[in-house]
Amino acid sequence: MDLEVDRKYVLLGAVVLLAGGYYMWQRPPSASGIVESMSIEADAGIIEYDGVRFEAVWGDPVEHQGEVRALKRAYSEYAPFMTLHVVLTTGDYSNPDIVELSDIDEGNIRFYWQKDRPPQGSLIVLHLTPTTPEVQSHFDALEPGKQVVFSGREEVDSRIDSPRGWLALNHDNHRYVLVTSVNEVLAE
Repeated sequence: MDLEVDRKYVLLGAVVLLAGGYYMWQRPPSASGIVESMSIEADAGIIEYDGVRFEAVWGDPVEHQGEVRALKRAYSEYAPFMTLHVVLTTGDYSNPDIVELSDIDEGNIRFYWQKDRPPQGSLIVLHLTPTTPEVQSHFDALEPGKQVVFSGREEVDSRIDSPRGWLALNHDNHRYVLVTSVNEVLAE
């Protein structure tokens, strides 16, 4: 009888260890770890991470300013250097009583409004890559409701290529941005 109970505990322990090992194996690396181990040559359109070369066409400097309505840690094997998805809004889109947002799911979001006219303002989904650990620390401090300005370079054709495949955006209000700075805008 004791031998039967011992077998159950051994089997249970083995299952727990396997599940824990699988979780650790599948878990994406930390955002700060990614940033510290990648290299960026924006003018050449190259980002290297974990021995893989990613290519994109980064345009002229841009700024995106608005309210952080939602944010979520990003991770994709096709663009592992991208560490954050942010929904940035202005005008009516910043008011949750006018525009309701669903959860961000792998960078996609649904939004709804219940007025007889479309909301005024803008809603943009930014898929962000920090250029330095300092920028990543600003990402880590972001919270919904903050007014911010993201400065950097936007990917021109919404496509990132690698030996693993390619990643493309299919919505006109989504942007890949290589972020060089994040500044909070203080209320006037």
